[in-house]
Amino acid sequence: MVAVPLIHGRLTTEDYSDTIAQDPRIDSLRAKMQCVEDKVFSTEYHDPEKRSIGNAIKIQLNDGTWLDEVMVEYPVGHKRRRKEGEPLLINKFKRHVQPHYSQEIQKKIFDISLSRESFEKMPVSDYLDIFFKG
Repeated sequence: MVAVPLIHGRLTTEDYSDTIAQDPRIDSLRAKMQCVEDKVFSTEYHDPEKRSIGNAIKIQLNDGTWLDEVMVEYPVGHKRRRKEGEPLLINKFKRHVQPHYSQEIQKKIFDISLSRESFEKMPVSDYLDIFFKG
């Protein structure tokens, strides 16, 4: 979950595939990594008032230069950053639907799925029928 984004600049579902895992750069980079627990992160993760999912990374380049540490207490998608994550989640949903359905069916899926009112009024069986390719 660290080496792949450092090499490819992303972390997607596809990056968990055997094909990506066979890239020898991943194991080479992983061999250079050290993972150290920050007790504050662990404590705040279990604290019901915070429930943070803190992580930090500090990188030393081959020439010995250290990059500034980057720390994220609440990643995108955490309930405290939910609004920020919604557009990313919608784009991911669209990206996964598009290869499988015609423009017409995609529009129907998105119109219903992205309208809370329409979605809540529709019976589950009718919603699932939209996805059925029989």
